[in-house]
Amino acid sequence: MRMCIQCGKEEPSQNATVCSACGGSLEARNDIRCPNCGTQIVGDRIQFCPVCGAGINSKTPAPGKKKRKTGLILLIALLIVAITAGISGIFIYLNNQNPADSSKQNSNQKSEQTQTDSDEKNKPVEEISNSEIAEVKKNGKLVIGYTIYEPMNYYADGEFTGFDTEFAEAVCKKLGVDAKFVEIEWDKRFELLGSKEIDCIWNGMTITENSKENCDFSMPYVKSSQVVVMPKNQLSKYPDVESLKGLTIAAGGGSAGEYALIEYGLDANMISMTSQGSALSAVATEMAEACIIDCSLADILAELGEPYDELGCSIELAKEEYGIGFRKGSDLKTEIDKIINELKNDGTLDKLSERYGLLLID
Repeated sequence: MRMCIQCGKEEPSQNATVCSACGGSLEARNDIRCPNCGTQIVGDRIQFCPVCGAGINSKTPAPGKKKRKTGLILLIALLIVAITAGISGIFIYLNNQNPADSSKQNSNQKSEQTQTDSDEKNKPVEEISNSEIAEVKKNGKLVIGYTIYEPMNYYADGEFTGFDTEFAEAVCKKLGVDAKFVEIEWDKRFELLGSKEIDCIWNGMTITENSKENCDFSMPYVKSSQVVVMPKNQLSKYPDVESLKGLTIAAGGGSAGEYALIEYGLDANMISMTSQGSALSAVATEMAEACIIDCSLADILAELGEPYDELGCSIELAKEEYGIGFRKGSDLKTEIDKIINELKNDGTLDKLSERYGLLLID
C-alpha cells in the first residue's frame, strides 16, 4: 500500500504514482511504532510521535515537549504535595483549636472550683471543718476507750461505775452527748485512737513522755504513784528496789507500771499482762512474785476480798498524774479542759474523789 505524502490518502494500488485525490506524490507505507510509548506510526517521514512527542528514531522528547512518563510523575508529585498540604492544614487547624479549647476547659474548671470554694465558705463551720467536737455532737456520743481498772472503770453489782466512768458521764452531759464506753486492750489503745474506733482514752492513764508522742493529754486531774504489790508475808524480805531484782514481776503492757519496771532495772523477769487488773491476778494466783500497779488500785486490795486481801504494798516507785488521751490536734482537748475546770469549780470532782478515795490535782 502507498500513501500520499501531501494529503495522507492511502492508495491501495502498489503501481499508482500520484494521489488520485490531490495529485500529490506517493510513497510506500512503512508502519513503525514509537519507541517510547508504542504508538503505531504511519509514514517514513514522520519524525516525532504525535502522542508523546518522542523522536521516532530516539527516546528523546521533541523540543518544547515532555515525556508522558515525566508528566505522569509530575502529576503524582503534585498530588502528594496537595495531600501533604491538606494534612498539614488539618494539624495546624487542630493545633490552633486545642489551646483555645484547653483554655476554655481550664476556665470552666476554675469557674467550677471558684463556685465550689464559694459554696464551702457559705457552709456552716461544722460542715467544713475537721472539728472533732462537731463530729461528736453530730453523732450524739463520745466513744471512750477503757479497761476494767478499779476504782476508775469497773462493775459493781452488775452496774458499770468508777471515778472515770462518772467523771466522763458528767463531761458528756455538759457536751450534750451520750458517753459510749468501749472496752479495749490496753496495749492497743493508741492504735484504736488513731484509727478513730474511739474518740479518747479515759481510764486513769498516766501522763508520760512516751504517751505524749502518741496523743494529746487533757489537763491532769488525779495524782497517783506506782507501787510494788506482793503477798503480805513477803513484804519484809524486800525493803528496797535493789532487793527486788531477780523477781518475776508482772505489769500491764504499755502501762506506767511497765515503764517503771524498765526504768528501775526490774524487767529481767518481767511478765507483760493485758491490764493492771490481770497483773494483780498474776500475783494472787502465784504466776508472778510481785506486780507494779497504780496506788489507786493497790489502796482497795482489802475491799476486793480473797485472795487479793492477802496482798500488800511494799515500795513506792514513781509519782504520776492521770490525764485523758485525745488524738493529736483534736479540739476535744480544749473543750473538755474547759468542762473539767467547771466540774472542779462546782464541786463535782471533789465529791467523786471522796467517793473513790483519790487525790485530785489542785
